[in-house]
Amino acid sequence: LTATIEQRGPLTADELATLFGTTSRKVASTLAMAISKGRLIRVNQNGKFRYCMPGDNLPAEPKAALVTKNDGKAFPQIGRAS
Repeated sequence: LTATIEQRGPLTADELATLFGTTSRKVASTLAMAISKGRLIRVNQNGKFRYCMPGDNLPAEPKAALVTKNDGKAFPQIGRAS
C-alpha cells in the first residue's frame, strides 16, 4: 500500500481498496498500522481522509471564512427571571 501511495500520491481508503480489489475496511486497518509506525500520515482534504507519505507537498486547503465581529461574549446571554 505504501508503495502505491508513494507512486500515485494521496489516496483515500476507498480508492486503495478499488485498486487492490478488497474492502476499504481491510485497507483502513492496514493503513492504521502504517500510520502508527510513522510510514504514512492521514490528511483531511475537502471532507475526505487521504493517506500520504510524510512530507508530501499537498494541495492547499481552501482558507476558512473569517469570523464576523461579535459582541465579545463567548456564549449567548440568557436573561434572568426576576
